[in-house]
Amino acid sequence: MRSILLFGAAGLLCVATGANAEWEGALGLALNHGPEIPGAKQRQTGAEPVFFLRSGRFSISSASGFVTSGNAEVPRGLGLELARGERHELSLGLRLDRGRDESASRLLSGLGEVRRTLRARIAGQVKLDEHWRAALALTVDALDRDGGSLGELIVQRDLRLSAAQSLNLGVSLSYGSDRYQQSWFGVTTEQARRSGYPVFTPGSGWRDASLFLSWRSELAPRWVGQLGGAVTSLLGPAADSPITQRRATLSVNAGLAWRF
Repeated sequence: MRSILLFGAAGLLCVATGANAEWEGALGLALNHGPEIPGAKQRQTGAEPVFFLRSGRFSISSASGFVTSGNAEVPRGLGLELARGERHELSLGLRLDRGRDESASRLLSGLGEVRRTLRARIAGQVKLDEHWRAALALTVDALDRDGGSLGELIVQRDLRLSAAQSLNLGVSLSYGSDRYQQSWFGVTTEQARRSGYPVFTPGSGWRDASLFLSWRSELAPRWVGQLGGAVTSLLGPAADSPITQRRATLSVNAGLAWRF
């Protein structure tokens, strides 16, 4: 599966080069406030520039959550739409996983880093009715480093409040492989010696469940704004990890972007 996804994702730029379609895109700024790391009590606020470009079936984005003029969602990283029908779509993707450095939180002192890698993603979405849709995605560590595999199920409802405003609410559930859980929530014997945590060797299992809500508004012909929030609860091995201080956490975000 890893080699298939990596091969498909590696061809994204080639497909885009030959695409005979107009480009659309956006530039903006995103603000985020939430826990330093999953399960931490300590919170932080951050800001980062964001962008996306799309031509035909190809897209590239620095963040998820962008929506094209045709109301198609743009995933983070490189994306290739393989198929789209009236009620379904299938896509491939490739993105940089920044990993984790122990300096990101005092909770990580002595645990070392989770190495950066590339993640390949395959995702499918089905439109259940006029408002409801469900999506299933699988991402794998394309470089076979520390990332492991992560599966995610999302069910969400789209509500049109007016011609310029929309509301999106939903739930998500994610499941991590044993390597994924070990890298992000486990503690090896060596890490235990350096950090003071007890040894913890998680197997594969649920990572978290989230309830999310976002509001989006067309502020002007070329400007769009967004506000959102999510309540996330760690599950299974992630919740049982000695690194975890708080199972349930709240995060909020806001963004403003200019389209071209």
